[in-house]
Amino acid sequence: MNKNIMLLAMGIAALAVGCNGNKTNNTNTADTTAVNTLLGTYEGTLPAADCPGINTSLTINADSTYDLTSHYIDQKDTIRENGVYHLHNGKLIELVTPSSGDKNYYKVMNDSTLIMTDDKGEEPTGELRQNYQLHKKAQ
Repeated sequence: MNKNIMLLAMGIAALAVGCNGNKTNNTNTADTTAVNTLLGTYEGTLPAADCPGINTSLTINADSTYDLTSHYIDQKDTIRENGVYHLHNGKLIELVTPSSGDKNYYKVMNDSTLIMTDDKGEEPTGELRQNYQLHKKAQ
């Protein structure tokens, strides 16, 4: 009897490990697919308080890094940043600049559009909403 109980317990444990392994693999596959869809360069003109806008180019790389270039229209200022990004829930991209610790956030709207958000993923509202979008550059 003890032998049967022990075999049953071992079978349940093996089944549980097998199910958890499949769940992890599916999650990793979903994350990899989401990241692969994001890869590329996104461009647009974001609003600015002291000039007509900021020409912005954001490149999402396969190695979890990003390159961000911001050129202030009618000014000489061009800022280049790079760092690492994290994808949260397959929709919110967190850009982290290691040198300063600054973070910026973009939400995935579809395969070709990102929108700048706050740290909670809240998008701008109203008529100006479209001014916070970056569009994927054709490759």
